[in-house]
Parts: sequence; structure tokens; C-alpha cells
Amino acid sequence: MLSHLPLKKFCEVSFWDEAISRSRVSRTLLGGESFEVVVVGGGITGLSAARELSLEGHKVAVLEAGYVGNGASGRACGQIAIDLGTNPEWTLGMFGREKTGAYAEILKSAIADVEKNIQQSGYDCDFTNIPNVMGAVHSSHAKKLEKFCTIYNEFGFDCQMLGQSDLSGGNLPNSIKCGYKEPIGGSLDPAKYCYAMSILAEESGVTIFENSRVEKVIEGKTILIKTKNGVVSADKLVLACNAFADPMGVSRSKIVPLSVSSLVSEPLTKKQLDAVGWSSRHPIHTSHRVIENLRLTPRNRILVGTKKARVGFGSRAPSDFDRQCFRLLENTFRERFPQIPEVKIDKGWTGRVAMSTDFLPVVGNVSRQGNVYYGAAYCGHGLSMSGYVGKIIKKVVCNQNLGHADFLVNRKMLPVPPEPFRWLAVTGLLRGMSFLDHGIDRKARKYF
Repeated sequence: MLSHLPLKKFCEVSFWDEAISRSRVSRTLLGGESFEVVVVGGGITGLSAARELSLEGHKVAVLEAGYVGNGASGRACGQIAIDLGTNPEWTLGMFGREKTGAYAEILKSAIADVEKNIQQSGYDCDFTNIPNVMGAVHSSHAKKLEKFCTIYNEFGFDCQMLGQSDLSGGNLPNSIKCGYKEPIGGSLDPAKYCYAMSILAEESGVTIFENSRVEKVIEGKTILIKTKNGVVSADKLVLACNAFADPMGVSRSKIVPLSVSSLVSEPLTKKQLDAVGWSSRHPIHTSHRVIENLRLTPRNRILVGTKKARVGFGSRAPSDFDRQCFRLLENTFRERFPQIPEVKIDKGWTGRVAMSTDFLPVVGNVSRQGNVYYGAAYCGHGLSMSGYVGKIIKKVVCNQNLGHADFLVNRKMLPVPPEPFRWLAVTGLLRGMSFLDHGIDRKARKYF
């Protein structure tokens, strides 16, 4: 199966998942149970919401179809970056200065929460607080990134454009021609972070049921949630499935799930690291329309992620094992790091992201009884925001002051159209973005 690809191994879940050591006891829902709140989804949003609600005194359970972190959360690239939507100019244009400023404050709190959660859990997540760089592979994107930097600084982020000393002397890979440094953020192992969040949730009193896929939800004042081997009754239900289909179809008109892939190289030797010239170890996300994620792992592997996004038709997701996608990622690796042609690609995997039509997270409550809540759509930047949305959900459930997040909850937005119009629109948009990205890549190749 892999003979036509550069990968030594395709990971069914992720590279991160294979290296994690789990000591907590897994429990499956068997028979009948009763809780005040049931959360569907054992990723970062679900675990965060469950923990926050438990700390408020609620009896809370999490139902996870597989095991904690084996969905979208544990398959991420592990970069914690500042992103006002997918493009700060678009966000400012759509929402105006006041709401964009409110989202900026949310983002700052969300990033700070990541390190706080890791410290409180006591679990090593390979976290480093070396901030990300937004970089471009060709100088024609310099003005675009200067605008981005200016907007971020208007909202108190204090980004700094890269100077000549940053772009030379082995601080960043030679393939990065311009960009800016972000003041906060970092990188981590996303599977370990999910596990850390499960520790915090259980310590707060949350019951986590793994291998407990929800098969049916019966709405009412008391909600019944059925799995293959059991049933749970709850006063309130939280849907935290993000890019995976929720059992009630709530997200169908609110988000577009996309599949994205990543790969990692074999570990680099010191000589190879010196040849690459990445002494700063800043994780990088590029200014492409469909970004490239570039980072060094703690054990000196190079990760290359995203580059291409794929959409399925209806409820069918694209194949996780996409030969064309992994060839594109391998070519990207070779073009960004031409100094190490001998380094082999070790492993690859596929995850999912969810996009909203206005490129910000969606949060709210639905159902006739008003007792079903949801949070999703982190637009490829979910490691910090997905956890913070759990806090927002808690405030909505408990009818608390939403503060800066008030404009996010139950906001009016353009609905996702039904099929086949959804597939046609998204496919056309992605192809257009790829066409523009290929143009920049061609310019970058001529530069070399």
C-alpha cells in the first residue's frame, strides 16, 4: 500500500497517538446512567466543557466514540498560534473593530489557558513557549504580512516583522523570505494535551465513557442518549464533536468539515539540523491561502502539515489515505528543506478541521427545550480556542455573563447550503485557493 509513497508508515490515528502512554483506566457505558449534563465528544472542547461544568457543581459525563483524543484534537499539528480567523483583514471587515477586539481578548485568554491547563494537570505535553512565525516563501507576500502585523498590533499583540538577522544566520529555514514573529503561543504534543485535559476533567469529578458511540438522541425535558451498550438520561446535552458528525445533525448547516493531512520526517542528526538552519526553533505557519504548518518536534523530526484541504460529499468524509495529498506534502518538505535530500519521510496521518462560513468558532444552544448546546469550527487553529469554547459553553449552560464572547454565541451567519451545493461551493473555493498557492510556490521555485 505504501510502495508508491515516501511514507514508511501511515498512522490510523496520528504520529502523536503512537507515542503516548496512557495510565488512566478506560470505562465503557454499560446499562443505564443518569447525569445532569452529558457531553458528546472526548476532544479538547468536550473535556474542557465537562470540567468547567463539573467545577460549577453539575454531575457530568463525557461520551466518546473511541478514546480520549483520537478524533480531531489529537491529530493536529500542535501549533498554538494567534489567528483572528483565517485572515485578520476579513475578520475586521466582517465584524468591525469592537467585535474583532473582543475576539482578540478571547484569543489571548485562550492561549494563556493552554499553559495553565498543562501546569495544573502535571502531565508533560512537550510544551514549549517558543512563539510561532507567520512566514512567506516569497517576498511578494511581504505587504500582505505587514498589513496582518499592523492589524494584530492594533489589538495589542505586539507582533514584530522579521528583520535580516532573523532571516539569515541559521535562525529560520532559508525558504522563509519574510514574515512576523508572534509574541505568545508555542507548540505541544496534541495527543498528550488531550490526555492532560482528561486528567483535569476526571479530577474535577467528570465521568468519562470511552468506546461509547452515541447512536440515538431522544429530545425532551429529559434527554435520552443511547449507545450500543447503554443509555444515559440528562437534563442538558453538549455536542462537542467539531468536524465529526454530531448525532443530532445540529452542525450540518453551521460548519463544513474538511480533511487535512500531515507527515513527519525521521529524526535529524545534529549535522542535518545545522544544515537546515532553524536554530530559533520557531514553529511556522505560512501565508498561503491553505496554510503550511512547519515545525520541529522535541526529538528533532520535521513536521509538514495541511497544504491541501479536502471536502467529502454529504456525510461521507474523504479517504484518510490520499496518495496525491501525501505526495504534495512530501514535495513541500523537499522544497522547504532542500539542504537535507537524504532525510526520509517516516510517518503520515490525516485529521479533520471544521470551518464556519465566517471563519470564527460557532457556539450556541438549540432544541425546543433549549437544553442542547454546541461548540465547533476552530478553522484549523483549534488547540487554544477549542479549550476556551468549553468555558464559553459552560457560561451559556449556566446562564452566566459571557463578557467578550457575547457576540459569538447564537450569532447570525450565512448557513451552509445543502448538498450538492455545499460540495460544489467548497470544492470550487478550495481549488481556487490551491491555484493561487501554486502560483506563489512557482515564484518560490524560480527564486531558488
